[in-house]
Amino acid sequence: MKSAFEFDVRLARDIRAPAAARHLIDGLAGDIPAEVLERFRITASELVTNVLMFDPGSPEPVRMVASIGPLCLRLQVLAWDPRIDADGARSDASRRSTWGMLLIDRMADRWGVDRNGEPVIWCEFDIELADVDEVETRARWAS
Repeated sequence: MKSAFEFDVRLARDIRAPAAARHLIDGLAGDIPAEVLERFRITASELVTNVLMFDPGSPEPVRMVASIGPLCLRLQVLAWDPRIDADGARSDASRRSTWGMLLIDRMADRWGVDRNGEPVIWCEFDIELADVDEVETRARWAS
């Protein structure tokens, strides 16, 4: 699948990181249906917040990768809550904190956890872009 646009950023681990994640996605307005873009923004913010809440001692920045293809948006966060199992469930000791993952489940069309190499949680959002080349050209001019 040809990707029209991709970014790979590292966000500082502080209280501004969720807002920074949302603002990065704001640049896609006009190219993505508004309803899908809002779900994408909320999910990005929630995943970054999850990292800040459940892995606060790590000095590493939060790595977020997003791409737009002709049929879907894909979001990956590579520093996340290590207590999440491959099926998205958490251990009994952490059930009190499941609201974030419930939100992800409701917002994304698909999501999962990959543990091959660097752990990553990913989400996909279905879209249809009329002209992938036009989006790619505008993205190049905007950067």
